[in-house]
Amino acid sequence: MANIVLLDKEGWVSGVVITEGNFLPGDYPHHHYVAVSMEDAHKIKLNANIIWHDSERFFRLTDPKRIWLRLRSQGLYGDSCHREFDFVDQKWIESLPDEAGRAPIGTSMSFPIPKKTDLPSFEFHPGLIIRRSVESEVEVWKEQMVKSGLYKEDDAWVTAAEWLSNPEILPVATVWKNEILQLELYSFQEENLNSATAGFTTHLDRERPYWFWQQAAKPVFEHLVNLGVENVDAYIRADRPDWIQTLKDHYGAEELRGSSSTVLLRYKPKTLLNITGRWPERKLIANWSWREGNITIRQGTADDLPLIKNWLSGNNATTTIWSDGKRLNLVDKWYEIDNATPLLAFDRDNLIDVWLVRQRHSGLSGVVALGLSSQKLNLVRRGMLQWQRDVGYSYSSFFLKKELSGSPLIRNLVDRASWVEEKEYKHFDTPMLEFKVHLQTALSRTL
Repeated sequence: MANIVLLDKEGWVSGVVITEGNFLPGDYPHHHYVAVSMEDAHKIKLNANIIWHDSERFFRLTDPKRIWLRLRSQGLYGDSCHREFDFVDQKWIESLPDEAGRAPIGTSMSFPIPKKTDLPSFEFHPGLIIRRSVESEVEVWKEQMVKSGLYKEDDAWVTAAEWLSNPEILPVATVWKNEILQLELYSFQEENLNSATAGFTTHLDRERPYWFWQQAAKPVFEHLVNLGVENVDAYIRADRPDWIQTLKDHYGAEELRGSSSTVLLRYKPKTLLNITGRWPERKLIANWSWREGNITIRQGTADDLPLIKNWLSGNNATTTIWSDGKRLNLVDKWYEIDNATPLLAFDRDNLIDVWLVRQRHSGLSGVVALGLSSQKLNLVRRGMLQWQRDVGYSYSSFFLKKELSGSPLIRNLVDRASWVEEKEYKHFDTPMLEFKVHLQTALSRTL
């Protein structure tokens, strides 16, 4: 009688031989082998995929991530990999020590991607890429899933890993200069090819205007329409009525039914494509400038970006609301993604403030003031508001961390120009306040 565990060249269990006859090594020329007791042979056989031998003794994988990666390296993927993962029963081999990261896991293998989930990478706006999310981004998914409060850490990692290796699922990433702005998930069923289900979705960048997300959805929905998908269903958290209303208002979603925990919405991809307009163009007024005393304000162009960034990097901006890195990132994103207009304020020839103005709605602007110099703030503000009025906006708005709303600088900016606190948003990383002002009213107050 022989009880033999076969090992591959790296020490992983590749088979178990339990025989009442003799074991003939020549029958297994490409394996190493170890003789064990019958009891151990049966235990090892049940969990052969996660047991490793270092030439002296057996070890087991215990880290869920390493177990998953080991199974993927064996050619398993998606549902099949998850089923094998769930089958692992640690109690059968609990007497074996943990390999503690020593065992060579191997490399994840590819998997077949059918046409419906094969979303080619393409640039849908300069610098912006829509593509299928890949397995190497599993940590990003896990972080966002845990952050949502819907998943525990280990469960989130394995669930995300399954999504990213599942042929029946389309995980989508919206990427700007290698920074992931959004992750979203679509799944399909073979028996209902004209329908898809939208799953976990998260905005890693929560500072883009609503129209940006509409534009980002267009290439995905065009892909779905080309596949024959007529309906996309989504189960949305019931504790996010604001998000539910946004999906109805801006994506044409229809509410089908709800419960205490979720609300089922349905989109029609063709409807979304019909209601989504074009990417807003950067607003400019030919030969516009504003001057009062020694203060001059003019519109900026791409040629002014080095000047603006040098000013920010040189700590010439006096406000402490934004860090220098945050402000530099804002300049790039607002200018390149949102087609914002930079407005530069000079005291004689010295740059003292920069505002970025982008479109939120047709008559509503969104602004960010990168300097907010306390000196001559009222003059600068009046010129900045005048440009927005001249270019056709009726209202202006900005967002601010709630914790900063009581600072004297902010109170001066808000109170002197009749800015009104419109709404508090609690689903950002930190609570945010939205302020809004009627431009004509604000200009009459600053005269």
